[in-house]
Amino acid sequence: MMKQLLIFSIFMMGFAGSLYSQEMDYQKPDYDQIEKEVKDSVSLFYYPYLMERFENADVTLTKEDFRHLYFGYLFHKNFKPYRRSPHKEELLKYYQAEEIKTEDYDEIIRLATLCVSDVPFDLSSMNFLAYVYYLKGDMEMEEKISFKFSGILDAIISSGNGKSCKTAFHVISVDHEYVVLNVFQLKSKSQALTKDLCDCITIKGQKENVYFNVKQFFGKGLD
Repeated sequence: MMKQLLIFSIFMMGFAGSLYSQEMDYQKPDYDQIEKEVKDSVSLFYYPYLMERFENADVTLTKEDFRHLYFGYLFHKNFKPYRRSPHKEELLKYYQAEEIKTEDYDEIIRLATLCVSDVPFDLSSMNFLAYVYYLKGDMEMEEKISFKFSGILDAIISSGNGKSCKTAFHVISVDHEYVVLNVFQLKSKSQALTKDLCDCITIKGQKENVYFNVKQFFGKGLD
């Protein structure tokens, strides 16, 4: 089941091969500017406006829109980096199953939709949701969810190259680190927090490490 989901993620994203074979353009998020724009009611990046478009899977959303959506969520009143939907545990039973039964499709869709409703950027639930819509043959919904998933993942990938703390991928949740690793078919061996507040992840079978910048949310939302 996990293998099927991994393959589906890669298929959706068009990302194949090793992270280290990629030559990617990236731009570190300007958090001060993003905060200013997502809070400005006359800005094109005003957060309620962007979120409405995101929820409607507006295909005119650009990479810059997705970057403001993802990194701008840091400044949303509901942002809690370690928050999990109360429906997540029930969904995990299906996620970890050897196979998905046809009669479970609707229940999985219900649970995954609730998870994403509770935590808008719950990427693993979003990926699972798209996959089950695909299995069910609902291509319209699969395409909408896949568009949203790929847009958010692209925002993360556009923030760095992951090769050092200085050029780390920026994330707003530790869970997103493992989504990125899965997409590039990398398996974590160990994880350590650097003094510069980056998660340094040692990869099985690789000499290079992968770095994720967690400075923006480190220590927040623990109460």
